[in-house]
Amino acid sequence: MSLNNNHLMGFGEINKPVLDKSNIAKYSDFQNITSNLIENINYSDRTFINRLDDEETILKDENFAGLLESIKGMGLLNPVYLLEVSKNNYIIISGWRRLLALKELYKVNKNKIFSQKAIIFRKDTPLELLENISIDENTKRKDLTILELSYKFNKLSTTEGVTLDDCLKKFNIGKTQFHAIKKAINFHPFIKEFILEESGPLKAD
Repeated sequence: MSLNNNHLMGFGEINKPVLDKSNIAKYSDFQNITSNLIENINYSDRTFINRLDDEETILKDENFAGLLESIKGMGLLNPVYLLEVSKNNYIIISGWRRLLALKELYKVNKNKIFSQKAIIFRKDTPLELLENISIDENTKRKDLTILELSYKFNKLSTTEGVTLDDCLKKFNIGKTQFHAIKKAINFHPFIKEFILEESGPLKAD
């Protein structure tokens, strides 16, 4: 289930965070993607990964196989976003599935180069900008599900100490909508699987 207006029936639109493109340019540079870059990414660091599924699950997904074949045939159409946490050591901001596909591709072709397809952020990049890119890019590429967004809201409020008002401003969302999504992760499996996808989180609640 993708987070779009069709799935949020009776719920209202959630606007993606507004990104200042000049800020992105201020803190980042374009680089080529090579096997060396791929090998220096810490894939276990999920600080900015907004997905509930793990790497093993992704690799077995038939949609992932299609993504891999698409990259092999057409190249990488959209850039990936990385943060350089130390010299030649990176974590993923956005593009986790694409980077997993590239890691698989480089197992058989070490010489492949994707020119200017990595946007690398420096260590001094503001956390808010990185968080907003993580949300914005994921909702564009492979939309966050309601459950994944619920996970994100809970993570922000419990482990990162972000206040309710901060969340409402960050995601441009109403208080009722926020609480309905935040609770979705704890719904009964039947509700998650059948009702949530059809009715949206407000009716599911």
